[in-house]
Amino acid sequence: MKDELISIIKAHGFSYIDEINSEDIDPAFIERIPLSFAKGNLVIPLRKENGKVLVALADPKGIFALNDVEKFLFNPVTPVFTRQESILNVIHRFYDRLSGSAQEVIDGISSESLDTLATEWEEPKDLLELVDEAPIIKLLNSLLFQAVKERASDIHIEPYEKVVEVRFRVDGVLFPVLSPPKAIQEATISRVKVMAGLDIAEKRLPQDGRIRLLIAGKDIDVRVSVIPTSFGERVVLRLLDRKGGIIEFERLGLNSQQVEIMDSLLSRNSGIILVTGPTGSGKTTTL
Repeated sequence: MKDELISIIKAHGFSYIDEINSEDIDPAFIERIPLSFAKGNLVIPLRKENGKVLVALADPKGIFALNDVEKFLFNPVTPVFTRQESILNVIHRFYDRLSGSAQEVIDGISSESLDTLATEWEEPKDLLELVDEAPIIKLLNSLLFQAVKERASDIHIEPYEKVVEVRFRVDGVLFPVLSPPKAIQEATISRVKVMAGLDIAEKRLPQDGRIRLLIAGKDIDVRVSVIPTSFGERVVLRLLDRKGGIIEFERLGLNSQQVEIMDSLLSRNSGIILVTGPTGSGKTTTL
């Protein structure tokens, strides 16, 4: 961060730290922030101080992400600025501990291993126990586990002319997660189709299917949509936790004014309340 920007930040009453030390960090807060959100906004929660959680930012634009951070943490926050490298170091230190990550699997995939793509899908075992499966299977397992860990509602596998992009939808926003080699595109999509009971040979028509998984002890239903495009088939996997549980009203992330309005509406004898919004915006959770 340039000296001029640091001076402007301090002039506006914000704090600045050059490095984030281990004693500044409470891992319990970091665990509540999805990796894709932390990377996309360059924000990281630190520790609680005077009733508020200190949140480190690398860019003044990160201020706009603080409302979402408060919802993740269920706590009010106070921004503090730092260097981008400092935040990335914390992200790598705390998020990259997951063994067998999707990127590690991709790095280990060779052209010969594509022939090992499995053609049968048994009733679900816990994905955390599948450590010796073929590379493509390990890649998908890692993506699914990471998506559940980050509370993603959707996984998008999007083919382009020369690349493939994998993105997660977290709180209604798509974040880039992975760019696997174009060479494994067909094998990866074929594996998804096998798991969902779809026709591998059919590549000209849209297909829909369903997968039932057990991930880290959670029963997860996955709705699969496959759509043909100019550069190959595009896949969307919608993740549904069948035992997601009901969130308490106080933890929905509403501010005090919204809570007052909802209490007033719910106390009426008649009327209708419409809960609307795009996919993954929290309609079901609110209801």
